[in-house]
Amino acid sequence: MLYLVKKPYTKRIYIHLDNDELGIIAANMIASALSIWSFDVSIMPPPKGKGFHDFYMESIRRNKLENVALLDVPPAIGQHAQHA
Repeated sequence: MLYLVKKPYTKRIYIHLDNDELGIIAANMIASALSIWSFDVSIMPPPKGKGFHDFYMESIRRNKLENVALLDVPPAIGQHAQHA
């Protein structure tokens, strides 16, 4: 809270906690406490998974699979390796 007191220009706060029962309860408690000081508070749980770690790990896994699939694509016709 001290940080927010020292930064009076802060008006909007986003809360990113886990999407499980305890994360939701904690996010609501934090939002209630911050709204007393007239902050515009938004609770933003991860779009998928229990927490942001799950969400980011799934994104990384998905990107790695897409990159592997790109490596397996044969070259287009006419794009043969040049011989020395």
